[in-house]
Amino acid sequence: MFKLPDQPQSIEVASSDKTIAVGVNDFGLPTGVQLDPKVRELGGAELASRIMTLYHFAKTIALAVRNVDHHWATGSWLSCWPTPTHVEKLHAELTF
Repeated sequence: MFKLPDQPQSIEVASSDKTIAVGVNDFGLPTGVQLDPKVRELGGAELASRIMTLYHFAKTIALAVRNVDHHWATGSWLSCWPTPTHVEKLHAELTF
């Protein structure tokens, strides 16, 4: 099971081989991408797809943490933000 941070914060996620890392702030806005020289082996479209997949995952984590925080404070979930279930689903789908 993927463990969410306890409070809203910047998030960084990396590919399983650690060649690509993507960061977002606590509201899921991008803060940066780090690429290992090994990613030169990938084509441009594949690299872009992997970066966007990691960005979507990081953004989902950041907003899910905000939603959990909101749920603790109010007892209700915001439907416009993802929940921990969304994070688990995306985590299970990561293949690289």
